[in-house]
This record gives sequence, C-alpha cells and structure tokens, in this order.
Amino acid sequence: MLGVPLGAVGGYLAAHPQEVASLFAEPAQPVGGVTGRAAVVDGDTIMVGDLVIRLDGIDAPESGQVCEAAGTAYDCGRAAELFLRGLVAFRTVTCSTGELDPYGRTLGFCTREGVDINRAMVAAGWALAYRHYTGRYAAAEDEARQQSLGLWRGRFDKPEDWRHARP
Repeated sequence: MLGVPLGAVGGYLAAHPQEVASLFAEPAQPVGGVTGRAAVVDGDTIMVGDLVIRLDGIDAPESGQVCEAAGTAYDCGRAAELFLRGLVAFRTVTCSTGELDPYGRTLGFCTREGVDINRAMVAAGWALAYRHYTGRYAAAEDEARQQSLGLWRGRFDKPEDWRHARP
C-alpha cells in the first residue's frame, strides 16, 4: 500500500498542470551525448546542429582578448578559435554531454576521430585547464607551459580574470 491516497495525487496534479506537462516535455539537452558536424563559436564553444556545447574542463581566451608574444600584441581569443577550427573543421564530432553552464550552454567532452578535443586545446596551449572544476586537463596544461606552447609563449591574463575585469 502506498500510504498516499490516490485522490490526493490526482488533486495535486490537477492543481499543478505545468508539472504534469513537464513530465512529457523534451529534455533541454540530449541525454548522454550528441554526434554531428561541428561549427566553432569561439575557442571553447562549438555547435553541433542547433546545440551549443561549451567544452567542459577548459577555458580559452575570449575574442578581443589581447595577449603578448615576443613583444607583439595579438588577439589570443581569435588565435584559440582558429586552432579549434583546425581541430574540428566541420568534421563529425562526438560529445558526451552533461549539465548546462550558467549561460545555458550544454557542457561536453568532445572527440573527433578519437582525439580528445578539449585536451588538444589545452595541450597546444590555446586553453587553460579549468582546475577549480576538474583536474582532468591539469597535466596537459603543465606540459604546454613547460614547452612554451600557445598562450605560454608570452604574457596573458587568465581568461576568467580577463572576463571579470570587463564591465
């Protein structure tokens, strides 16, 4: 015996039709993952179909973010975006997806032909490991820093610090 009278359940559902409707609604994101051709939005965001996927565990510089290498300023956000474009180049990617970030983007770990795209961005020095969320890419970042790859060739603000300094 359930212990809750069925009439009470029916009365609750009748009084809360939006909750009943939500039981039958499509989920806001694919459960488990998505596969398809990828288009690059920026250095840590891609689109597969109409789904915006924020590459989980990494943080790339923003478009317009200025960095320095060999005494020369450059748009390191654009450089990160171009590197990611080279990695995916409208090829088929597979992303295991999870929760939404605060901006409504689906978080995902993505691969292309067996290559971990998130890790590749960090290993090449064009994104940082998002260490306060996961240590998953910390070793790849340490290696990129030791080899002075990508951002590590010069001076830069962490993307998170750069964003917080903006109005």
